[in-house]
Amino acid sequence: MEWHFEIPTITNLQERGKYTFYANEKSKEQNFPERRRDFRKPVSAATINNYIRNLKVFFNWLDSDYILKKNPMKKVRQLKTNRNAKAFFLIVVNDEFQFAIGSDAFRGCEALTDVSLPDSLTKIGTSAFYGSDSLKAVYYAGTRSEWGLINIEMHNYPLTAAPLYCGVNP
Repeated sequence: MEWHFEIPTITNLQERGKYTFYANEKSKEQNFPERRRDFRKPVSAATINNYIRNLKVFFNWLDSDYILKKNPMKKVRQLKTNRNAKAFFLIVVNDEFQFAIGSDAFRGCEALTDVSLPDSLTKIGTSAFYGSDSLKAVYYAGTRSEWGLINIEMHNYPLTAAPLYCGVNP
């Protein structure tokens, strides 16, 4: 099986805009992409990075099952993005402040080796620590049972895999 994959299409996707690529002429005729309100609207670098990530997973699977001779995604890199994620935010519930960590807050922070968290922490957003693979210790001011009440959303494996030390004030 031979695959043809053009790397330049990833970077010129930003210039061409949304829904300007299609598998074949027949799919274009069936789906009418030009009727979408966001047709040809700019595509963010974060969206393209998601495309790249999905393609890498697919081609890595093909490569791992020896379906491919050479993985075309091996040298493809993520685009540089300016992240505006809010790392922390306070929530007021019943006149009480609660602390939360936003989604993607520390995503890809490879230099992060330990984190100290207050006992007022109530939520850790999706992928807040995704890719922070150097995380070796989590210091939490509350008890282990309080830690269990925190809403830790998906894709936070580096945080949940690191040793947890409770009763330590940040």
